[in-house]
Amino acid sequence: MATKEYRAISADSHLEISADRWTHRVPDKYRHLAPRTVEIEGASDTFSQAGVQRNQGHVVGDGPVSMGVGTFDNNSGGGPPEQRLEEQDIDGIDAEVLYPATYVNMFRQIQDEDAYRSVIHAYNLWLAEEYCSVAPDRLIGVGLIPTTSVRGAIQEMEECARLGFKGIALNAHPNGNMYPTPEDDEFWAESLRINMPVSVHVQFGFGPGGSKEKTPLFKYAKTPEVVQESRRDPVNRFITPFSPYAGREIVQLMFAGVFDRFPELQIYFAETNIGWIPNWLERMDAQYEKNHDWAEQLFDLPHLQRRPSDYVRDQVSWGVGYNPVGVSMRHYIGVDKILWYTDFPHPASDWPNSAMWLRENFVDVPEDERYKMIVGNVVKFFHLEGAR
Repeated sequence: MATKEYRAISADSHLEISADRWTHRVPDKYRHLAPRTVEIEGASDTFSQAGVQRNQGHVVGDGPVSMGVGTFDNNSGGGPPEQRLEEQDIDGIDAEVLYPATYVNMFRQIQDEDAYRSVIHAYNLWLAEEYCSVAPDRLIGVGLIPTTSVRGAIQEMEECARLGFKGIALNAHPNGNMYPTPEDDEFWAESLRINMPVSVHVQFGFGPGGSKEKTPLFKYAKTPEVVQESRRDPVNRFITPFSPYAGREIVQLMFAGVFDRFPELQIYFAETNIGWIPNWLERMDAQYEKNHDWAEQLFDLPHLQRRPSDYVRDQVSWGVGYNPVGVSMRHYIGVDKILWYTDFPHPASDWPNSAMWLRENFVDVPEDERYKMIVGNVVKFFHLEGAR
């Protein structure tokens, strides 16, 4: 990658594209199970076995900017890579970390495991070889990991490394379910061995069909009667009610000992915003201190080696969009752990006026801290070598 000076990088944007752009990479024998684009009331939508996902409207600045009328290809954010580069130029940003279209969460509805894995891999092949290859220093694709098994997750992660991806996205624990297992350690170890950045878009199971199984969150209760009495698993009872987004997954990783066994592991949770995090960290520490003794006795909940907030500050990074309140509390979280994003072309996006909203979002922030949050941290996390 050529040396490049970045002014602003979105650490979370999306490819709301027609399925027809990439499904030719699905093997012939499974193509009938892949998503397809259909015309609905004059608009081009993507259909999968799970249903229909529409493009979304958008209002920004002085008036409306249409992103949801007509077809994918004539909407902002839905065209070929050359169009995407022009849209970045219009918005005044230099690169985007590209998470997939919303409809890919429906892939897990494909019941045939071989077909499901083939569809995931076909998308990754297309993204790397036909889209991001046009400008790899500006179109920074994130590879998808199937929610099947630890072995399947590792195989696709290694394929993503071979394809040159700068990061991968999980939508469940590596074992394919919504709770951690000891077998997951093989995945975490391999991600560190091959130096592959790991991210999660918002939280596990985000969107329909996000994982094979959504319950239980943990398996610590000694008897079914204890579970019934508490009316929720112990992790939910003591920790996650105070976090609206990624708290569940982070707390699971804490109590499963993943952060202790892999202190070098870093995970980026995209599209979370950060205004809620200081309160969550404070409440989490307090609740743990008050309750961990009897939680260990009643639920066999493991004793943590550090305060919950210490794990978060050391090993978790966060996405921030337009969130001036959150930015003002950045030092409670860690300036080195905050990555700015546009969410283009979704409704929360500030396109084509990101430069204007950037100024308001980071008003009175020292230049060195501002640079970290809009450039430096994403370069460091995703190993964008050549950038300075």
